[in-house]
Amino acid sequence: MFKLWFYCSFLFFVLAVFLPQNVHAGKSVTSPYVSEGEWEAEAKTEYLIDDDNSVDGTWEQSVEVGYGLTDYLGVEAGVEFEDAPGDDIETKKVEVEAKF
Repeated sequence: MFKLWFYCSFLFFVLAVFLPQNVHAGKSVTSPYVSEGEWEAEAKTEYLIDDDNSVDGTWEQSVEVGYGLTDYLGVEAGVEFEDAPGDDIETKKVEVEAKF
């Protein structure tokens, strides 16, 4: 079993080192889509249930609002909240973003 694992690992190493490939973004890179006067809104909610009972019932809420100032410039503002069981609601993140 060890020999098979060793040979597979060695083969993977040889292929990774001696057969590298160029990595690139593609044929073209485009700018984000922005339209003058257009509003956008986004809301996401997550509710956690997993094997760790201390985080069960935790929810996260994020809200973002954006506006296209011109056809080339848009702004977006957002905030993210978290409420863990037994804790107060707290702000995790506040962001302002410019798209151009």
